Amino acid sequence: MIAPDSPFQRSVAAARPQARGPIRAPKTTVLQPSDFAYDYRDRPATPIVVGLRHISAADAERGLAFSTMEAKTPDAQRQALGVFCVARGICDPNDIEKPHPNFECAEDLIPLALSRVTIDRLLSEIAALVVESGPLETEADDDEVQQLAMMLSIDDPFQHIDPSHVAMARRHIRLALNELLDGYQPTPE
Repeated sequence: MIAPDSPFQRSVAAARPQARGPIRAPKTTVLQPSDFAYDYRDRPATPIVVGLRHISAADAERGLAFSTMEAKTPDAQRQALGVFCVARGICDPNDIEKPHPNFECAEDLIPLALSRVTIDRLLSEIAALVVESGPLETEADDDEVQQLAMMLSIDDPFQHIDPSHVAMARRHIRLALNELLDGYQPTPE
C-alpha cells in the first residue's frame, strides 16, 4: 500500500487538474430579434448576448469533414463549414465550456434559428477573434504595410486575384480600417 503522503501521491495530486472557475468568453456580441430567421418559433423578444470562442482543431477538422459530406458545390461547402464553425464558436458569455442557453444543440439550431446574414456576421466576428488573438497571425511589419498600400493604390488591385480570396481580403481590410479609425488620434494643432 502506498502511503497517503508519499512522494508518488503528492505528484499524482499535483498532476490532477485544479478546480477553476468558469472562463469568460474572450469576445461577446449581441443578437437582436431581427437577427433570427423570421419563421424561427423560439425567436427571443429581446436582444441576447452570446459569447464567442476559438474552436478546437478537432472541431475544425470535423467541420471540414461534415461540410464535405453535406454539400455538393464549393459554395455550399463553405456555407456548411461556416454554419458548423459558428455553432461551435458561440457559447455562454460567462463560461466558454458551456453552450449558450438559447442554443443547447447549436449544430442543429443555428441553421434554423439565425438568418444567413447573421451567420456570416458571426463567422466574421469569430475570424476576427482568431486574427486578434491567434498566435499564427503575426503583425505586419513596415515593409508589408508598404506592400499592401502599393497593391491597393493601383486602379484594380483585385484584377488577378481569385474571387474567394478577394472576399476574405476585403473583410480583413475592413477590419483593419475599422481598427485604425477607432484608434485614430489627430495631432493637436
